[in-house]
Amino acid sequence: MYARYPAAPYFKPFMSEDYTIILDDINRKGEQEILQKWEKELAITFYQYQLDGSIAIAQSKNSWLIA
Repeated sequence: MYARYPAAPYFKPFMSEDYTIILDDINRKGEQEILQKWEKELAITFYQYQLDGSIAIAQSKNSWLIA
């Protein structure tokens, strides 16, 4: 259920100042819980989009993906 959880905390120290994190299938309970944990533990904010499969995106202030 939380197989994706360790990814962001593991890679956070290796990320550049410009980063983007995308998590798909956020309509599932487990992914919603992962988003909440990542936001709290990594001090980042995810924007949620209800597209095919539903995705959430978090990125640095310098990233260009979300204007």
